[in-house]
Amino acid sequence: MSDDTSVSSESSYESNEEEREERFAYNDNRVYAFNCIEQNDPNLKRLDLYPYNPALPVDEWLQLGNNIGRNRHLQSLTICPDGLDEDDEIFSTENLDLFISSITNNRSLKELYIQDYDFSRARLGLLHPFIIENDSLVDLQLYGCGFGSHDLQMLAAAFSQRRNPSSIKALDISGRNISDESIPTIVDICGYCPHLQQLDLTYSRFGIQGLRIFATLLASTDCTLRRLHLDGNTIDDEGARVLANSLVNNKRLKRLGLDRKISARGWKYFLDIVRHKSNIDATSSSNHTLETLWDSGFGTPRDLPEDLKFCLDANKEKDKKGVIRKKILYFHLNNNVDLFAEDQEILPNALGWIGKDYDECSHDDKNTRGTAFYRIMKSHPDLCNVITFDRKMRYQLEAEVATLKAENEELRQKVEQLTMGK
Repeated sequence: MSDDTSVSSESSYESNEEEREERFAYNDNRVYAFNCIEQNDPNLKRLDLYPYNPALPVDEWLQLGNNIGRNRHLQSLTICPDGLDEDDEIFSTENLDLFISSITNNRSLKELYIQDYDFSRARLGLLHPFIIENDSLVDLQLYGCGFGSHDLQMLAAAFSQRRNPSSIKALDISGRNISDESIPTIVDICGYCPHLQQLDLTYSRFGIQGLRIFATLLASTDCTLRRLHLDGNTIDDEGARVLANSLVNNKRLKRLGLDRKISARGWKYFLDIVRHKSNIDATSSSNHTLETLWDSGFGTPRDLPEDLKFCLDANKEKDKKGVIRKKILYFHLNNNVDLFAEDQEILPNALGWIGKDYDECSHDDKNTRGTAFYRIMKSHPDLCNVITFDRKMRYQLEAEVATLKAENEELRQKVEQLTMGK
């Protein structure tokens, strides 16, 4: 499972994001949508169902559930009953359960989003057949559904029995009921989904204890996550330290969504893993995978170090050798030209390395490389055969030494001849 080749490419899942824009809202044309679902129209693949404004009649609601359960072409379904009034007939426990029970017969759905549906333990059990037997399921989002640690254990039991565990790429089990006690079970669920790429635990209430448990998953070589969203949780500087330490050797996680309350001190923990600054070898072995630490929709966090932003932006490049080169230039060669003082023979190779792919660089990167080149050449002008004062004096002294050696050798030979003549 730790082999990169065993994980489906991120693009294969993220390509669905474009398709998600082509959704049909059921309430926009109920008759049309109802008939398409009932008749298995292959053109209707993505449906948003908000059964309010006005509330759907209970007969239509229940029949729609049956039709969705029998449909063979629907691939994405969003259900959000949060806007229903408590006195609406379809809001009753019986009718909601009948609807959920019906749709779980569907085996074509790849994406099921259920938002603000108040699951009880019994209701959550209705999803078991769908989770276990739907081999097509890629993305399951149960946002704000109100289940606690015991309910999560039921969910984990269903995932442990999936016939096709490798299909799951994304999970959302966010909500205020997710506490420290829930995290071990969530880690278990991740283990039951060996190709899981995205996990959302936003707006939950687990603390540092749960975070330490979850960090063990991130530090594991078996972790396949590419995206982890923890926005809306109270993650402070200590939580940032725990997460950063878990990503030292993680080569897969690209996006980590964090709370914006983290201070400059907390952000620095992440800077230390994407830019080991002690020496060039340490910088080369830094984390070159992590690209984002916040939701870009809210702007750049306050107190974010400029060096951290530089490293995260650099990590977005696919050519990781180029990323390493950029970091070394920025943090070492740009300010320290004495690295070659003891071994100037490698300087020509170093300058070629600096100039590699120069024409394809950004403007800022070209400036960085140009500055490094200037500093190196200024400190080692011999590379360009520039006869500086120091170099001229050295040549003069070398010539004088050579003359003295020749004169000494001539005197030595004369002494030997005089000695032999005696």
